[in-house]
Order: sequence, then structure tokens, then C-alpha cells
Amino acid sequence: MTMDKGAGKQWFIRQAVEDLRWEWRGIIHQRLTEREQSLVSEPMFVVHADMTQWGRWRGGALRQLELHERLLLEHPWYAVVDVLRHEMAHQLRECLYPNSTETPHGPLFRKLCERLGANPAASGHYPTIDQQMRPDDAAEDNPRSALMTRVQKLLTLAERAESHEAEAALAKARSLMAKHDLDESALEGAGNGFVSVCLGQARLRRRCEDGVLGILLQDFWGVKTLWVSEPFWDADNSQFRRGWNLEISGRLDRVRVAAYVYDYLWRYIERGWNALPKQMRGGQRKRRDYALGVIHGFRTVLERQDAQEDTAAVIKKGDAGLEDYFAARHPSVRAGRRTALKRNQEQYVAGQAAGRKVRIAPGLENGQGRSGPRLLN
Repeated sequence: MTMDKGAGKQWFIRQAVEDLRWEWRGIIHQRLTEREQSLVSEPMFVVHADMTQWGRWRGGALRQLELHERLLLEHPWYAVVDVLRHEMAHQLRECLYPNSTETPHGPLFRKLCERLGANPAASGHYPTIDQQMRPDDAAEDNPRSALMTRVQKLLTLAERAESHEAEAALAKARSLMAKHDLDESALEGAGNGFVSVCLGQARLRRRCEDGVLGILLQDFWGVKTLWVSEPFWDADNSQFRRGWNLEISGRLDRVRVAAYVYDYLWRYIERGWNALPKQMRGGQRKRRDYALGVIHGFRTVLERQDAQEDTAAVIKKGDAGLEDYFAARHPSVRAGRRTALKRNQEQYVAGQAAGRKVRIAPGLENGQGRSGPRLLN
């Protein structure tokens, strides 16, 4: 049966609302005590096409959590959940503290946002997180804008320079960002300037090479990484499914750069793999091992830079604010064990050699570095 465009959109929205319910239940179960959970009822989810804000909580007898249709249709899932958490904080304020006389966005609301890992500003005409990832959408008076301009120039230099000059430019960019983060007094926003976004596309299975790349970003770009469950459209089977995506958390500017590095490295890996002799290419395992080689080769470059610069001491000492933000966002996360992996040595060694030649290209300026998962193509 052929489905017309309007009917297809409505069907899609119904499926997305089911995933919103799943997210709502998971957040409530993780964040609230049993007593608090007994005071909070699941709301009716309503999607509007003519709202003037991204989300809205309508309490009392209505008990409706409303979201803008465009949010579901045009933005990645992590941006949708960001708005959802904000509206949930409004719901909890009403359900848990019915006699409060504070303003809607007062200290109590902000405290609830912190408990939920929510952004106190994620509503109204607030730019969604994916929009904030594009520097041209950042506020002109952002105290870090001058820093980001310098970082972008260094990334551009890295693209045009010879190998050793590219490495020096990248090291300088990382050093600038690390030193700037020592002064946190100018930072504002949710979680003291922290955000969480997902990279790439959600998949049914977690790719080993994505996890290793996530650890690289965590070790050298001052972000936290975690596999999270996320809905995605399975085109082969024409249905929504839940898969895994790599989430990174950190200060917005660091997350921008880390997301760009992630995208650039995957493009670099694809080019390098396609350039290998045909007899070396064949099968997903060999492709995986080549990718691991590239990532590990790039790690040796970064480690060599850190041995020559003071960047490592600043980045690797940790960010207490980020640790608190991450713990509040993912309260049930525990450290896991890494298991040994059998590798195809020829492809791995070829990848290592390619990884030592990585140059980080420009891309932050035009917003083309990210291609996050979208609910509709």
C-alpha cells in the first residue's frame, strides 16, 4: 500500500512520540526516588505545527507535554531529548512542589534541571543544540568567540601545511583551548556551558572502531564519551528501531572541535581504505582493522605532541565541572572492561602508517563538519 506524504508524516510523528515516552520513562526511573515517582504521572504527548516555542508544559488537569512538529521532523534526536528534559523539569516542579511560589525558571526549576541533566534554557526561541554546533549560530558576544576564531585559523593552516607544520598547528589549537578552560568564570549556560551531542548515525551494533575513536576524543580533546540508546529509521525494513550512538559531552567549543575531528577522521579513513591495493581490501573485519590502525597511528602523533607541549597536563588533569555534569546526566554509568581483539595485522599496520599522516582540515567555519542523525532524510 502506498502512503501519501501527509499520512506518512503523521505515522512518523506517532512513532516518534512512542520513543519520547520511552525516553520519559527512562529519565524518571533513573532520576527520581520511588516516592517521587509515585507523585509523577506520565503526561500526554502532543505535537503541534503552530507553536511559537520548541516545547511547553501545560499542567493542571491537562497534563500535556507539547513539542513543536519541526523539532521532531528537522532536528537530530539528541536535540529533541534536550527540549524534552527541559519540559520535564517544569512538570516535576509542579508535581513535586505544588505549593512553590517561585517563578517558572527560578532556583527550584534550575535545581530540577540539574537533577535531570536538562538545559534550563532549552525552550522558547533558544537555538537547539545542533544549531549551536554551528559557530555562525553562536552569539556574537560569546567571550570564547575570539578563541574559536584563532582555533579555526589553526585548523585551516593544518589543512594547507606540510605534515610537521600541520601537527604543530593542531597542537597549538589544542593548547589554546586547554589553557582557556582554566578560566571558567566567563562561561554561562546550562551545566555551566556543558552540552551533549551524538555523532554519526545510530546503528544496531556498536562499532569497535567508533568506541576507540571516542576514547581518543576523550583523552585528547577534553570531552566525555558514552554509548547511548537512540531511535533511528531502518530504511531496509521501513520501521523505527533503537540502536546505539556515540554521545560526547563537554564545553560547547570543545564538543564542536571534537565532533569535527570525528567526522574528519572518518572521511580520512574512507579515502585511505579506498586507496589501498584491491587485494588488501575485502570484508568488514579488514576494514575495521584498517580504521583501528589509523586511529592508533593518529594517537601516536598526539602523544608525541603532548610530550613536547604542556597541553596534556591541562587537558588530562580533568574538568571537575564536566565530571559533575556527566554524573548527573548518566547516574547509573559504571566503568567497564576492555577486551582483547584479534586483528588483521597487514591492514592494521597500513592504517597506522596512514594515521601518522593525518592533517585536521577546516570545516568549523561553514558548519559542514557534522552530519548528525536526523529523524527524516
